[in-house]
Amino acid sequence: MRNLLSANLARLWRNRVFQIEVIFTAVMSVYLCIANYSPVVQASDTPLHLEDLFFNYYQFMGFVLAACISLIVGTEYSDGTIRNKLVVGHTRGAIYFANLIAAACSSVVVVLLHGVLTMAVGTFLFGWFTQPAEYIIGSVACAGLLTLEYSALFVLITMNCSSKPVTAVSALVLMLALTYGASYLGSALNEPEMIYGTRVVTANTVEYRDLTANPYYLEGTIRQVYQFLYDLLPVGQLLQMYQLDFSRLHLWPWLTVGFSGLLTAVGFGCFRKKDIK
Repeated sequence: MRNLLSANLARLWRNRVFQIEVIFTAVMSVYLCIANYSPVVQASDTPLHLEDLFFNYYQFMGFVLAACISLIVGTEYSDGTIRNKLVVGHTRGAIYFANLIAAACSSVVVVLLHGVLTMAVGTFLFGWFTQPAEYIIGSVACAGLLTLEYSALFVLITMNCSSKPVTAVSALVLMLALTYGASYLGSALNEPEMIYGTRVVTANTVEYRDLTANPYYLEGTIRQVYQFLYDLLPVGQLLQMYQLDFSRLHLWPWLTVGFSGLLTAVGFGCFRKKDIK
């Protein structure tokens, strides 16, 4: 497996898709800092801080990883590499996990690059973080773990699908579904417990009256299920980081590691039985 991993990493650094991924991440990290900077806002009573934009890129990081991992690892089938590796005696386990580790390395590079550039440019424009250090450090660590979860998910799809175009499209469609699902869960969980039933508009004001229970407010077991799924999905965790909601930060690493292990087990189990022509 060591030889396979060394070969995968050597090819990764020269891979054009990976190079584009790195350049895109670098450009977007700097652009998001500059695009959100306004001297007027910074001089106001509610200026932006570094944490207000640090997690912006995370919102579409999954799409970047979905496209890149599926295209990079997908060449194993299109070039006949997997068949050749099996012929020369490499086991399916070594092949699968060498690809998984290489994909995880490329994903971690993206997170680290984004963090370094955003802090370098963002600190100059917006100043340092105002949130407690344990929240920022914990969130960045969780984001790094989430790249491993994304890697496990997309390698599962890529290693069990022989068509690179189908793999790329499937990964992106799955990301769209995860994003929609996490957004729905977040919206449902953010429903207020009480709402105003009447709005009265006068010449100068708008008054809200008759405070009543919100029929869409989630309670009991259903709320716990929604919250668990929101914390389990990688997009759900990233949305909470973006909203600077760190109340469940202590749970995220355990959920991420457990779900990553499950995805890896399922992916490798399917790959062991896959008919490679």
